[in-house]
Amino acid sequence: MTTNKNKALSKKVTKVSVSVFRYVIVFGISFYIVYPLILKFLYMFMAKQDIYDITVVMVPRHFSLDNLKVVIEEMNYFTSLLNTLVFSFFIALLQTFFCFAVGYGFARFEFPLKKFWFAMVMLTLLIPPQVIIAPLYMKFRYFDLLGFLSAFLPHRGVNLIGTPFPFILSSVTCVGLRNGLFIFIIRQFFRGVPKEFEEAANIDGAGFASTYFRIMLPNARSLAVTVTLFAFVWQYTDIFYTSWYMPNANLLSVKLNSLAINLQSRMMAANVATVDSAYTNLINSTGSLLVILPILLIYFVLQRQFTESIERSGIVG
Repeated sequence: MTTNKNKALSKKVTKVSVSVFRYVIVFGISFYIVYPLILKFLYMFMAKQDIYDITVVMVPRHFSLDNLKVVIEEMNYFTSLLNTLVFSFFIALLQTFFCFAVGYGFARFEFPLKKFWFAMVMLTLLIPPQVIIAPLYMKFRYFDLLGFLSAFLPHRGVNLIGTPFPFILSSVTCVGLRNGLFIFIIRQFFRGVPKEFEEAANIDGAGFASTYFRIMLPNARSLAVTVTLFAFVWQYTDIFYTSWYMPNANLLSVKLNSLAINLQSRMMAANVATVDSAYTNLINSTGSLLVILPILLIYFVLQRQFTESIERSGIVG
């Protein structure tokens, strides 16, 4: 009896210890992720004099909204936010539509060098964007469609830099931001869909287009939501490609990238003896939080749908 009680107690202690260890790990990881956001939120309301007060630790002593006013004015925030939301959602829809077509093709059709081309798709995930940005920039700076435009235009092609067309063309040709990952996920999903669905549709007289749009895509609705959300967030937060292709666009990522430079320029124009780098960092931190805030709000509103779409798509499986 005593031995059984000891074993039961030992199992209970082990179970409790494992649970406590898990909670500690989860709390530590969560705190590590949330801590920078907490700091940015507190710094957003910190007055300028609190920066140099050594007694002020995290929590501001002088509550102020000046940082918000400066950032909203410098970034033209609300107009930039609307432009960014519309632009990111449009590009995300393009990426989702065309990546679905390519992923479905890799999953269902046989064609020459299929494995080779799929390896090329995966290679787009391994090559750093810094390696290919220069040739891509020159391609869009002097864009020419197979040499046809040069025959009719006096210049070397058409300049697409400063317009949305580099992003549109990249999305349509499935070489945009993270498109290789989307194609891989979609391919894996359709490979798991029974072929009996298509065979039944063919028996009923449905052609390829009808089968794809009326049978296969509705079954992949959850995956489409997941891919669209990922594409939207990555495009919304992209600074690298946006600063190259649309350096003067009224988008949040571009405005945030130039926020500190513009603020320092204003200080120098106002004959300030030394540029206050600490204050500039404070403003830049506030700007980054305002850029992140809409994404956080969208996540909290659509948290349930987002989680369900990921589970149904099989990404975590």
